[in-house]
Formats: sequence, structure tokens, C-alpha cells
Amino acid sequence: DYLEQIVARSSEGIFLLDAREANRPIVFVNPAAERLTGYRAGELVGKPWHVLKRDRGDHRGIDQLQSAVERTEPADVELPDQRKDGTVWLCRIATSLLRDARGEVRYLLVQQRESPRRTGAGGAETGIFRPDIGRAKPPGDVASRLDPATGLPRYDQFAAILNRDIAIARRD
Repeated sequence: DYLEQIVARSSEGIFLLDAREANRPIVFVNPAAERLTGYRAGELVGKPWHVLKRDRGDHRGIDQLQSAVERTEPADVELPDQRKDGTVWLCRIATSLLRDARGEVRYLLVQQRESPRRTGAGGAETGIFRPDIGRAKPPGDVASRLDPATGLPRYDQFAAILNRDIAIARRD
């Protein structure tokens, strides 16, 4: 069946959540979702989607996503996520509603992919986690040390921090 091949070969992680159950358990995971999260389908199916178990207030995207899922509405957010091995990555999550023949929402389709903001110049992966995304901007003195486009320390600030850490490591 072509549809099964398309889903299996998709580069986006696909999760299917049961919209009829309050905790929205996972009923299907494609291979890309396994690659992105580090979890095997057998570890996920039947369990609530881990992103929905996170505390509200941790990130604006989590609040938006959880609210949309609770109201059974579509969502499109960007937020940090954590793989099974503990690495943090910035992902883009979109949810859609799948209805049955009576028009009732039966499933939530979740599509998850790495955020394009995770790549640096030339497409090289930076691996940088920005916990400040969606939060208030830092005060002016701190903001002047950060690159406005990436939110990362400017080179001179980064070099100062790196040299300080090297000096501390040499003492230890």
C-alpha cells in the first residue's frame, strides 16, 4: 500500500494519538519519529505522548500545544524537546485532527521535525539549545553581549567565557 510506504519513508516524525482518551495515548509511531526521539515504537505505543507530560510554564510552545490538544484543536509550535539519550533539540511540531465517518475527532496526527533554527550558517548543525525561545528578552546589558539573530553570545563574549573556563579547568 502506497500510503504505508509514504508514512514509513517520511522524514518527519509521525505520531498518532487517540483523541477519545483523556491522556491521548500514542497508537502509532513511524520510523522517523523513532530516529528523532531515540525511542522505539514499542516503548511509546500505549503511553501518553511525553511532550504533553511537561510542566506548563516551562515554555510558551508547550503551553500552546497542551492547550490545543486539550481542546482538540490543530497546533503549530516550536519548542525544545529531549531525546531518550538526554540530548536536547529544537523541534517544530504540528498537530492535525483526523475525523471518523461521523465527523468526530478520532485521532490527533502529530508531525515532528527538527527546527530550521537549529542549523547555523551553511546548514551546519549547531546543536544549540535555546531555553530562552518564547521567553522575555534579557536586560539591555545582557542583550548587548548576545547576537540578536541567534541569541548566542557574540564572539568576544564567547571567547571570554571560554578562556575563563579553560583557566578554571587548568587550576582543577
